[in-house]
Amino acid sequence: MRFAFPPYMVNFSGQWPLIKIKSRAKNGKRLLSRVYYNIVSIYGLRNSYWEFSRRTMTPQRLRQLFSKLPPLKSSLGRGIPAAVLIPLFYEGPELMMLFTQRTYLVKHHRGQISFPGGVHDSTDDNLLTTALRESQEEIGLAPEKVDILGFLNSTLTITGFLVHSFVGLIPYPYEFRLNVREVARLLSFPVRELLRPHRWRTGPHEWEGKRTTVYYCQMPETTIWGATARILVDFLAVLDPSFEPAAIPEATFRITS
Repeated sequence: MRFAFPPYMVNFSGQWPLIKIKSRAKNGKRLLSRVYYNIVSIYGLRNSYWEFSRRTMTPQRLRQLFSKLPPLKSSLGRGIPAAVLIPLFYEGPELMMLFTQRTYLVKHHRGQISFPGGVHDSTDDNLLTTALRESQEEIGLAPEKVDILGFLNSTLTITGFLVHSFVGLIPYPYEFRLNVREVARLLSFPVRELLRPHRWRTGPHEWEGKRTTVYYCQMPETTIWGATARILVDFLAVLDPSFEPAAIPEATFRITS
């Protein structure tokens, strides 16, 4: 599950990227600083590029952030209750997030990028049990290996599911066992890459006559969108309150999930 950084981010070691500009203008220094500011703004480098590492985003810090949210309330009347696990792990100093891609054999959200999880079962003690059970069934992640750090507010999807999201720290490396009927592959991305403003846009989406606005996050070779992107936005906003994907101008993205 290796992630290849884009060329403009290779060999970062705590320094700003070196940008060489030759100019005979008297205001060359001002031009350089303006170009520097624009590039840094476009790629989101001003917003704490190095803040989301193991050194700063410790399990204790993550637990503090995600345990401050209001407790989950029962809203079973609003939609079909479901739960997902947002799996985090450290690859060296990098804080990473794990996703699954659903197969085309499942009933809902075919082929989409998602978090492990599913519908609440009557035999589940609670929604956390649902998230852990589904994670074990889908990717072979043992419940006792998950350190639950907290949760997000629930998300009501256009397809009628009320999704409760739990944030958990998992070991790495780990020998996952995929349910090939439900999961096509695993993907992982650095959390700080998901925070890049230029990767995000919003756009209209219609499902069975219902029209809504959804988020899209363009990552290498795939697009995270729909309910997963909505949950991801909520997660990132807890980490960085200045994160505003809706403020980014729309662009044409190709859904490649």
